Amino acid sequence: MKLRIVTATRGHSPFFNEAISSIKNAHPEAGQVIVCPAACVPSIAAGAGAVVLPETGTGLYAALNQGWRAPGEWDAFTWLNDDDLLLAPGFGGLLEALTRRPEVDVAYGRVRLIGARGENLGSHPVAHRG
Repeated sequence: MKLRIVTATRGHSPFFNEAISSIKNAHPEAGQVIVCPAACVPSIAAGAGAVVLPETGTGLYAALNQGWRAPGEWDAFTWLNDDDLLLAPGFGGLLEALTRRPEVDVAYGRVRLIGARGENLGSHPVAHRG
């Protein structure tokens, strides 16, 4: 399964590098696409190891759509905010489930809320039913 992970950023999140590293740790084969302001492209492209595109629209959803429409093939997609982390154990399980059940169109995981100092604030499911 070819996976594309899109991250939209304004280029100033203090957690950006951790977010991008978490993608590499959770799924090294994923195609990463980062969409950011044109002024940020050189600095982000230098260290991201991903496709980095200058944003052509306005807002988060325009940036996500731009990342999904970028050239290249993919079977499944997701996005990761520039201040979030993708966790390998759960994410790997999700990918395994999608591979076993190709008729599934949408899958959700759990979200763990983390404070500015890295403390665990709690978690909640994204969907009402698993």
